[in-house]
Amino acid sequence: MLILFPFFCMAGNGTSEYSQKITALQVSRVTEEDLRWELNADEALVQENGEGAVLRRIALRYYLVPGQDIVLSGDRAVADFSTNTITVQGEVRAESYLGISLETGSLVWNGNEQVITTQDRITIRRPNMEMSGRGLEADLNLERIRIRADAKTIIY
Repeated sequence: MLILFPFFCMAGNGTSEYSQKITALQVSRVTEEDLRWELNADEALVQENGEGAVLRRIALRYYLVPGQDIVLSGDRAVADFSTNTITVQGEVRAESYLGISLETGSLVWNGNEQVITTQDRITIRRPNMEMSGRGLEADLNLERIRIRADAKTIIY
């Protein structure tokens, strides 16, 4: 189930693909068991069919288990609600409940497969360790990480 909570909506923004401009957008994905993720954006242009949106200043909170959520933020994003993917760009940052953080220029979040990927440079910080490189595939809680090129690890 997908739940949209627009606080301000204006139809007819001059494009045929996007029919609504929403400020203070909140979207949640709820499964039969529980809340899976919650997406907040300062502004969104939503497709007429409601299956996609272009977002500005986003925060995506993914709930793994109670008290162990992941937060992903960025300047702008393209959300495809039909495939449960969000492509985030501009000062992307992900933080896990374990104190692990990821910084990169762009990132694709796939909620169905529970993975994040990027081709850009990345920096991952863990307690007492920093990893960097180019390209990434990782699980959502940043425990299984594959850096594709130029991998470097510093242990403090």
